[in-house]
Amino acid sequence: MSDEKPLADAPRIDVMERLFPIDPDSWSSRLLGLPKRNVERMRTGMARMPPTIVNKLKQQVMIRDRLLADIEAAIAKAEAAGGHSLVLRYAVASVSKGNRFEKDDDPL
Repeated sequence: MSDEKPLADAPRIDVMERLFPIDPDSWSSRLLGLPKRNVERMRTGMARMPPTIVNKLKQQVMIRDRLLADIEAAIAKAEAAGGHSLVLRYAVASVSKGNRFEKDDDPL
């Protein structure tokens, strides 16, 4: 283990954890097309995170937050119409298992 200390002026951006709460380094590495170790160093403040990467990640957070809000609104509407929680849960899971998400897009 290294004795390196985080850079004092490194941006402490939690965008990776917001996008990917579980294993943010692996998923962010795939998203950005960068080696996992480089991503980990940026996330922990051991390396500087270039502003272009910060901006791309922030944009993805905004898109994710809007999508989550839309999904929550759709679920609330279905519940208000009498939708059962098991049916709604299965419907949401069905969307995430569709062909749309079988492959990764090119890195950002």
